[in-house]
This record gives sequence, structure tokens and C-alpha cells, in this order.
Amino acid sequence: MKALNNIERIQISNSVLMSLMNLYEEKGKTFYYDNLFKKDKEAFFKKAFDENLECLYKMLAFEVTESRMQSIIKKEITAKNKTEIRMQNIKRALNAIHKSENFELEMSEFSDLSKMLLKDLDKNQFNMTIIEEKIIKSKKISKRDDLEELLILLKLNLKKPKLPLTHIIINFYVDFINLKIFKKDNSLIGMLMMYGLILNNFKSLHYVSFFKYFLQYNEAFKQAEIAASYYWSNGYAQTEFLTQIIIDILGKSYNEIETLAHTYKFEIKLNKTDSIENTIYKLPEIFRKNDLRKNHPTVSNATIDRTLARLRDEGKIRPLGRGRSSRWQQLIERKELNRVKQLSLFEEEF
Repeated sequence: MKALNNIERIQISNSVLMSLMNLYEEKGKTFYYDNLFKKDKEAFFKKAFDENLECLYKMLAFEVTESRMQSIIKKEITAKNKTEIRMQNIKRALNAIHKSENFELEMSEFSDLSKMLLKDLDKNQFNMTIIEEKIIKSKKISKRDDLEELLILLKLNLKKPKLPLTHIIINFYVDFINLKIFKKDNSLIGMLMMYGLILNNFKSLHYVSFFKYFLQYNEAFKQAEIAASYYWSNGYAQTEFLTQIIIDILGKSYNEIETLAHTYKFEIKLNKTDSIENTIYKLPEIFRKNDLRKNHPTVSNATIDRTLARLRDEGKIRPLGRGRSSRWQQLIERKELNRVKQLSLFEEEF
């Protein structure tokens, strides 16, 4: 509890304060985004979940092929080995966090998560603290007590209006990983619980992948975590860099949501096949159907297939191979793309 107990000593710089103001302005648009995306909400949620899971797998460096990873992400398949069991456990844990409407950290949540992550693999237990006493040489106390105390402190800090959420969440994370509550998976449990708190307080992140940006900062986050933990035992955990990284990630996430909203409003007014064709011309010369799915999560596979077939028949693209690994090649030269008719919101149909 060294970090949360001393959180009020942290000074917030002007640059961080400005970033927080921008962040909370975006946070206030949650209702607007929910109303805009309500028709295709589930498609956006599914895309964000899949991207989050893929990036988590990459961060944890699981040794599986790309095709097998995608199968685990998108389907319910039978695990072939312990690695795949572990990946499926993480998938279930992340799904539970995404589906939770009001995520709150309780003792039972930590216990259940620790069991879920090691289901069919191993058992997780609370670590023990050895207490030296004068009369009795020593006794062991479960670190469950430390976790209960930490959760009480977290809830008290969340009620203080002057403390930024980002700072509270990061200081909680630093306390948790340094307390070493469980015998296994402390870092992963801490990360997932940190993400749950972030998602619960910044609900628009359901529409984009948080871990896509976290992956970009992964190495920097690890170094900042080491720096934050260095003086933790003395009560002077340096959490500023970790907080800045989380603020940067949230800022990039909200920038993507804003771009997504702009594109979505634009596409509502356009023919979907024209929009897909326009996307194709922005992709590299060789592209995959999956590239179109990522750019158009709300468009059905049938519409994408019809567009590809039409452009093939018009001699604008051609297939390269068959099956899941098939690719497509653009046949229009790059210089000709400048002469391709631009989509217009104001074009009249005669």
C-alpha cells in the first residue's frame, strides 16, 4: 500500500494536467459515441475484443502460428496443448471483463481470476508473509489480508474528487505487483485488473483496442514499472512515468474513436460497396480480404465478397491463390488512382 498511501504527495505538471483535461473532455462524449454506434455496436465491440486479445497474446509471446492464434481468437476450438489452454483461459478472462457492466474490484474477483487463468493447468494460492515476533519466533500470515487492505484503500481514494483516476489506477497497480499477493500470475492479474478499471471508467474504449497501443509502449512500460518499484518499499514509488504512458495510450485510443466516428458518419451516407472500393485503393497493391474486414467491421462478408467479385469482373483486381491465405492484387496503376472518381456526399443520382 506504499503507493496509494502516498498518492497525495504526487505533483501533477502542467503538461500532464492539459492531457488530463483533454482526456476527460473525450470521456464526456461517451453518450454521443454510444448513440452514434448503437446500430453496429456489437460489431465494433467484437473487433476491439479480438484486437485486444491478439495484442495480449503477442505481449505474452506465445509460441503458436499466426493461423492457429487467429483460430483461438475467433473460434471455440479444442486446445491441443498447455499453451493453447493458457490462451483460452486468458480469452475467457478478458471476455468476462468486457462483458462486465459495472466492474468493481472485490476479493472474490481476484480469487476467481487467478483460478480462471490457470484452469486445467495448475492451482494458484495466496502468498504468505512471515512475521517475526519476540515471544513466538515467527508466524505466517496470508497475503489475502494485504489484498483486502489494498482494496479498501483503493475505494477510499476513488471517492476523493481531487485525485485523477489515471493516477489512482496506476498507484494501485504498482502496489499490487509489489505486494506479490499470489504465488503465480501477479503481473498478468494486475494488468487485467488495471485494464478492467480503465475500461469501466472510460467506457468508450469498448469501441477500440486499448492493448493495440499498450503493445507499442510495452517495453517502455516495463522499464517504467521497474523504476516505479525501485523505491516502493520506502514509500516513494516513482509512478509518474507509468501514469504518463497510460495517459498517452488513452489519448491515442480516443483519437482513434474520433476518427472512427467521422468515418462511420461518412459511410452511412455512402453506398457500402463504393466505400469498400475506395478503401482498396488506399491499401498496398497486394492486400487480403481481412484488411477490408478490419477497415469495415460493420459490413457483412457477403457485401465484401460482392465488391471483390465486381472489381474482379471489371478488371480492377485479381485473386492470388485460394482459401484463407488468398490475397488480391490491384491492377490499376498508382498514377491512374488519381483519376479515380472521388466519392461525394452531394452527388445527385439521375
